[in-house]
Amino acid sequence: MKKSYFPIIGLSPMDGFTTMPLRSIMWKHSQYLNTTFTEFVNVEGLFRSPETHLPLLYTSKNEKRVIAQIFGNTNQLEYFKLAAALIKFLGFDGIDLNLGCPHKNIVKNESGSFLINHQDAVKSITLAIDTGIASVSKYTRHAPFARFITNYVLPYFKKHSTKLGWFKNKPKTTFTLSVKTRLGQQKIADEKWWKFLDSLNLDFITIHGRTAKQMYTGESDWNAIKQIAVNMKTPVLGNGDIKTEYDLKSKLQITPNGVLIGRGFIGNPNLKKEKKLQEQLILFKEFVVESIKIFPGLKKYINPLKKFVPYFFKNIQNAKELKQRLLMAKDYFSMLKILDQYIKQSQ
Repeated sequence: MKKSYFPIIGLSPMDGFTTMPLRSIMWKHSQYLNTTFTEFVNVEGLFRSPETHLPLLYTSKNEKRVIAQIFGNTNQLEYFKLAAALIKFLGFDGIDLNLGCPHKNIVKNESGSFLINHQDAVKSITLAIDTGIASVSKYTRHAPFARFITNYVLPYFKKHSTKLGWFKNKPKTTFTLSVKTRLGQQKIADEKWWKFLDSLNLDFITIHGRTAKQMYTGESDWNAIKQIAVNMKTPVLGNGDIKTEYDLKSKLQITPNGVLIGRGFIGNPNLKKEKKLQEQLILFKEFVVESIKIFPGLKKYINPLKKFVPYFFKNIQNAKELKQRLLMAKDYFSMLKILDQYIKQSQ
């Protein structure tokens, strides 16, 4: 990875949150962001049900550097190869392997945080990804791969050609491979695990400062991240509980190669400690409109957008009624009407 990419200040991959519309407005409005990650995508699902999984790889033309995050288990090694080849073919800047998701269904499927301390499994998966990355030209000549591009990728791109930015058919020469993990499963993983990750010749490693058992409770342990990072030759990025500009600057002192920011970035692209109601109303409206353009089905089923409401209007005085009304909105048009009403009132 080129040293010029460091420090990375990235929007952390979050299932159901880091959609293309959110990432697009983040790139447009954030003064800090220089890298985004897609939602995590199951490598087998990408090919078995592309109608559902391929949209997770949508990227906007606003995104200057975007990395695709994938997950799976050792029964899906061939799909890891295919997914890696496809992602490079589409013009992404890299692949990030999820080794940290703590959710029950993912762990039960022997993916995500289940793989922490499973060195043989992780080794076989990263080798499969490397094979796919190195074999793009072979796969593009292979009939099933070519049919997948023709039947699924091209129609999606043509439908949204004014918005989509990922189908460049020009693989990047600086394509990277990284992993995102947690401190451990039940407790902080021992030195053997970190030495193993350090031996994989990765471009960088992101460490979320909680164990899988903690889920999203408690505080992120940046002291533990620091102790791990100082003993690794691979660049380490820290992740967890970055909510303000001060947090960003202080955490970069701990992991100077970069940080990923998750929930703190949602609806707050410049990590302001104090947000203004009118600015947030306009920003949220832009996000809603952008979401509908790419996913028109949301016009009738608006619920997936409602989970963003608490983040956009967090820590804003006198916003309780606004949030309640937005959460009660029955459809896209009702939500827009509410936003326009409050925007007018705030002027």
